[in-house]
Amino acid sequence: METDAAAANAQEDAPKWAVVELMGRVRYGGRVSEDTLLGTAMLRVDVPSPTGDGYVSQLINPASIYRLTFCSEELARAAARGNAHEPLHSWDLSRVGLPYREDDDDDDVPM
Repeated sequence: METDAAAANAQEDAPKWAVVELMGRVRYGGRVSEDTLLGTAMLRVDVPSPTGDGYVSQLINPASIYRLTFCSEELARAAARGNAHEPLHSWDLSRVGLPYREDDDDDDVPM
């Protein structure tokens, strides 16, 4: 019986690969696990980078999950390549710009 329990624990600890679909038509492919970094149980998805040299980790509230499909590593990596999600870079913020107040003076001061 001990070997069955050890095998079950080893299977639980093995990396699990999945395609995670969220409300709002967002899809991630990657290695999934549970994470309590923020004090509550979240789904952690380690999404492989398009170049294959690392991962971008996403923490997801389980309430926002529409579908979770466990699959092979190969299929999860293929889904990740099809939906290249990268971390926010500082130069991305400069493209956003700040909203301006519409008032009587023309000083174009950001809100």
